[in-house]
Amino acid sequence: LQLCRLHHAYDWRMGKLLVAALVGLGALLGEVTSDPPSCSTRPCIYRLRCASASCNRGEAAEFQQVLREAWRGDTIELQAGHTWAGNFQIDRAPGGEGWLTIRTSAWEMLPPRGARVTPSHARNFARILTPNFVTAILFPDGPASARNVRMTGLEIFPAASVNEDNADLVRVGNITARSVDELPEGIEFDRCYIHGALAGETRNAINANGRNIIVRDSYISEIKTSFVENHAFVSYNSPGPFTLVNNYIEASAIPILFGGAEPSIRSPMLPANLDMRYNYVTKALKWF
Repeated sequence: LQLCRLHHAYDWRMGKLLVAALVGLGALLGEVTSDPPSCSTRPCIYRLRCASASCNRGEAAEFQQVLREAWRGDTIELQAGHTWAGNFQIDRAPGGEGWLTIRTSAWEMLPPRGARVTPSHARNFARILTPNFVTAILFPDGPASARNVRMTGLEIFPAASVNEDNADLVRVGNITARSVDELPEGIEFDRCYIHGALAGETRNAINANGRNIIVRDSYISEIKTSFVENHAFVSYNSPGPFTLVNNYIEASAIPILFGGAEPSIRSPMLPANLDMRYNYVTKALKWF
């Protein structure tokens, strides 16, 4: 209202400054677009962009909000080469059909399915960073546990050490679930790069207490600790099935472990239907 009283020439200059400020604010906040607009019909593709290579806190909050809004059958596409820092939770999405896909925007530049990714493909990954000692991606168990979520071309890693008892880079479910129906189901890691910090310690890469867990064509490395047992892939409380196909799997203690603790689901339960093929399981000589 005050601007309306100013001389028109000054008003014009102030208008240019206001436009420039709004453009700068838009760049600061990044961008979330969808196709179709406003997801008026399903399936919908959400496209998330950041103003800089390291997304700010508001942009990370936008990602979490989209995770809450998306339906099964939708796609969430994260800008390749950009880093979303935070601790993200994925619950059951509405909709009865299909998979919720979370993928890099450069997914077409990845090797085809059936070919393993390596760190050399890093520029084509969208990056999820845990900046603290808390899990980067959590799939809680319970009545609202996630169903049918596929992650494609994501790099998931910590800023420093993740070696606390309750810290895993990715956690699917928990050892506290009392019923198989409470476990997340249909969680797939497709051509993902999951690794610890080069100078830090990481206890678990994927703690997989769910049903129908799939890891394929992925690269898991730098999972190392100096004082506690660690795992690239571990499951304590699940009946399976599990699919681990064509992965690089590296951990200093036990790269792959099923069991190792009493399950909290008391019915007779042992993991079954394990499909493990073409994996390269190793321990890095440099750790010695």
